[in-house]
Parts: sequence; C-alpha cells; structure tokens
Amino acid sequence: MRKAQVKLWTTIAILVVFFVILMFGFIFYTQVERISLERSQKEAEARRSIAIAQVVTNLPELQCSLGAVEKGICFDLYKILAFEDVHENYWIYYYDMFGYANISVKQINLNDDTETVYSLYENIGDKQSFTTGFIPISIYDPINKTFSFGYVEVKNYYD
Repeated sequence: MRKAQVKLWTTIAILVVFFVILMFGFIFYTQVERISLERSQKEAEARRSIAIAQVVTNLPELQCSLGAVEKGICFDLYKILAFEDVHENYWIYYYDMFGYANISVKQINLNDDTETVYSLYENIGDKQSFTTGFIPISIYDPINKTFSFGYVEVKNYYD
C-alpha cells in the first residue's frame, strides 16, 4: 500500500508542476500575442493616415492647375481658403472619406521661419489615440504667381 501511495503522490506532483508550467506558458503566449496585435493595429492606423493624406493630395477641390496642366502635388492657396469654409457645410461627405481625422495644410514661410496653418477637416469624435502622416506639397498663389513650400498633416484618430 505504501509504494502505491508514493507513486500516486509523485504522479499528482508531476501533474501539478506540468499544469503550472502550462499556465505560465499560456500567460506568456497571450501577452506576446496582445503586444503583436497592438503593434499591427498601430501599423494599420499609420498606413491609414498615409492613405488619407494621399486622398487629400488628389482632391480636385484643392489642386492647382496652370492652364489645363496640373502641377504634381500642388494646392491652390485660394482653394485652400475656400475649402476651410465649405467643408463645414458638407462634412458628412468628407466623413465618408476621412472618418475621424484632423487634416491641416501647413505653409512654411521661409522669409521669417513661421508656419501658416489652414484647417481642412476636423472630426475627432471622442477618440484619444492617433497616428500622424505627412506629405510635402507646394502651394501656389495665383494672384502673386508664386509657389511656397508646405505639407499636409493628417492625424488619424482611432480607439
């Protein structure tokens, strides 16, 4: 009877150790997967920010043209100013394209090292986290016939 009890307790001890090791392995695996999932979500949101920025740069509402020729990634300064007023009335149309985002054009004034910020779209809802994407552009002033440097900044908000 004694030998059988010792073997039983040995078997129970081995099973307890096995399940403890199995539990630690499962906890470790779930933590690694959670971190991996968060990283892939952030990468997807960063790609979405760049995609939104590319959509913005291709909006005909903002693009400049000299005659019938479009000039690369170029925004017309007065179209930007007009878009600031118009997009508020048609935000639902732009929501379908941009979702929860904050999109602005920043014009860099090289003479005095300042920036002029034009807000194109702002709808952040109750979101706190965001990723940011940038695309450089040129800004054309058709009255003075001058070009200046700027960039589109897109903050894509998500849960």
